[in-house]
Amino acid sequence: MRIRRILHPTDFSAASGRAFKVAVQLARNRATLLLFHVLERLRLKAKAAGVRASTLLRDSSSPAQEIVRVARAKRVDLIVRGTHGRGGLAKVFLGSVAERVVRTATCPVLTVRGR
Repeated sequence: MRIRRILHPTDFSAASGRAFKVAVQLARNRATLLLFHVLERLRLKAKAAGVRASTLLRDSSSPAQEIVRVARAKRVDLIVRGTHGRGGLAKVFLGSVAERVVRTATCPVLTVRGR
């Protein structure tokens, strides 16, 4: 499988920061990195690392659905997503965007756990 486009959705958490670093490493010299819901500073960091990057900004009440929709529309080959790794009641009450993305995405999803 050749990876040409990688989508990195971010919520600016520590887990997203770690996932961004993984996405940049995977994209280096072979893929375009699509940064979803990001500030311009991340695009500049990706560019400084030698990665072509573009930015997307969307407003949605369902982040997981929007991530999957953007991934399909942009025909991405891989989603690299941070996860907090919550379990138990926190997961029940707060939900898990990463889990919903993994369940509904049509492309592979790499989750990177925060500290």
